[in-house]
Amino acid sequence: MMMNKIGRSRALNQYFRSACVGTALLSAGLLAAPVAAETACTPHKIDLGDGQTIDGGCAPLRIAFLSMATNNQYLQAGMTGAQDAAKEIGAEIEIFDGGWDPATQYNQLQNILSAGKFNAILGEMNDGRQTCDILSQAYKQGI
Repeated sequence: MMMNKIGRSRALNQYFRSACVGTALLSAGLLAAPVAAETACTPHKIDLGDGQTIDGGCAPLRIAFLSMATNNQYLQAGMTGAQDAAKEIGAEIEIFDGGWDPATQYNQLQNILSAGKFNAILGEMNDGRQTCDILSQAYKQGI
């Protein structure tokens, strides 16, 4: 489903705020409420909307943001919103510039999956069909 810039920023902020924070770090992709460092984190369901949920964990949130490109105001506003939301919740975010090229994004996804550095992917894909299989692979890896 396509979202406008404001809707995407709100969804991203809600996404980031809905996860389990332990010692100021966020959970493997989606966290709930801040907890004291000595409190054990319990995996939990996270509401994604539209009746969909996923299981959230307790690891620090490290996000790979695959942007279609970085060279226009619309995309730059989304990147700034994502960086601000990540900073607010203590998550790490790295932006990947797809340069309007589906092959570049596909290669970036392959590198992200093989590096094992990230536990969440936020994607604005240039070619959704091409990346569907590899994103399914990411899901199987727990990303």
